[in-house]
Amino acid sequence: MASITSLAVAAAETTATPRPHLQQLQERALAKGPITVAVAYPCDAGSLQAAMQAADTGLIKPLLVGPQDRIEAAAKAARLDLSGAEIHATADDARAAAAQAAALCRDGLLPRSWSVTSATRKTPVRLQLLVGVVIAVLAGFTKVELLEEMINIGTLSAFVLVSIGILVLRKKRPDLQSGYRVPLVPLVPVASALLCTYLMLNLTTLTWLRFMGWMAIGVLIYL
Repeated sequence: MASITSLAVAAAETTATPRPHLQQLQERALAKGPITVAVAYPCDAGSLQAAMQAADTGLIKPLLVGPQDRIEAAAKAARLDLSGAEIHATADDARAAAAQAAALCRDGLLPRSWSVTSATRKTPVRLQLLVGVVIAVLAGFTKVELLEEMINIGTLSAFVLVSIGILVLRKKRPDLQSGYRVPLVPLVPVASALLCTYLMLNLTTLTWLRFMGWMAIGVLIYL
C-alpha cells in the first residue's frame, strides 16, 4: 500500500507544485502503462483514495482484495466511484490460508509454482487443494485431543508475542498511527501476556516438546 500511496501523492504533488524528480518518476511510470496492482484490505477512505487516484492518473489498474461489503461501504462514505476497479472478495478461512501460503511462495519459502493463480477464478487453486487435503488428512487421522492442545499452545504463544509487541512498539514507536490503540497500557498487555503464559503452563509436557520442536523447525526455515 505504501508504494501506491507514494505514486498517488507524487501525481498530486506534480500537479500542484512542479517537482522535477517526482515528475520524472510519474512520466517513467506512465510510459510503461498501467499495471495491475493488488491492494490488500482497502477498507478505509485513505487506502481507497490513494488507489483510485493512482488509477485515475493512469498508473495502475487496482485489484481490491478484501471483504467486498466493507470496501463498498468505505467507498460510499468517501464518495468514491469503484467502477474502474476490480474487487476480489475474501471470505472463509481456507482462502485466507491459501493467500498466506501464496505469500510464502512469493517469498521463496515454498515452491513458487504453488502460488500460480487460476485464470478464471483468480485464486491459487493448487494451494487451496493442498490446504484442503492437508486439513482432511489431519482431521481424519489425528487425535482431536492432540490437535486441540497444539492449537491452544500455538494460539496462546501468538497472543503472548502480540502483547509483548505492544509494549515494545509503544516505547520504540510512540508516534505510530493506527486505527486502534490498546487502552490501559502497560496494564492490559502485561495482564494478557501473564494470563496466556499461565494457560500455556497448564498444558502437558509432551505438548511443550512438540511446540518447541515446531518452533525450532520454523527458525531453521527462516534463517
